[in-house]
Amino acid sequence: MQQPQSLQSLQNEEEYEAALKQVRSYFESEPAPETLEAAHFDALAISIENYELKHYPVAATNAPVP
Repeated sequence: MQQPQSLQSLQNEEEYEAALKQVRSYFESEPAPETLEAAHFDALAISIENYELKHYPVAATNAPVP
């Protein structure tokens, strides 16, 4: 498993893709709770979510559901 490292916010698509690749490995082999790997997974997930909210916003809609 990869060594956890300090994370900064994702700045571009290349960093975003790299983060997605890293987080995928945790889905294949889930980290044990309360470990450095679990903390790294959480940090990656938050970084990815923040990047997606900024760069891939989902527009709100008031359209009725059929």
